[in-house]
Amino acid sequence: MSEIIRVGKPDDLSEVMEIIQEAKDYLAAQGIDQWQNGYPDEFQIQKDLATKDSYVLKVNGITTGFAFLNIGIDEAYEAITDGSWEKVDGQYAAIHRLAVSNAFRGRGLSKKFMALLIEELENRGINDIRIDTHKDNVIVQKLARGLGFEYKGQVIYEGPRMAFQLVK
Repeated sequence: MSEIIRVGKPDDLSEVMEIIQEAKDYLAAQGIDQWQNGYPDEFQIQKDLATKDSYVLKVNGITTGFAFLNIGIDEAYEAITDGSWEKVDGQYAAIHRLAVSNAFRGRGLSKKFMALLIEELENRGINDIRIDTHKDNVIVQKLARGLGFEYKGQVIYEGPRMAFQLVK
């Protein structure tokens, strides 16, 4: 299997929206109240794809994943409770809207995708990387911890979210 990431483009919209919908359905089936109120919607994904900070994961040429990298200040992350961020010089990046196609679930692609995103951020000189997830989304919690992220507290992003940080 050959995995690469590339910057997302506006013409990726239909494939990305299919992946996002699969992720919403999967979360709902697991009883997780994340991405169940319309977020992220097509307008949000269009905005993401119009930047140079959205990425798609390609496996053997097939679009299998999507993520958005928020580089710089993320308003939701400024008000952390029940903890604090580790202070690091320079800007940080937050990984948002991470999703992988159901057709490729269980193959370790989320971990590979995250590792490639982390590598991309390091190549851009960013060594403070953050991610948040719902308290019931154990998969993303394990994924983050498995890649070296540490739990730092709680932020509000579409509701209360567990906040994790990786400092390289």
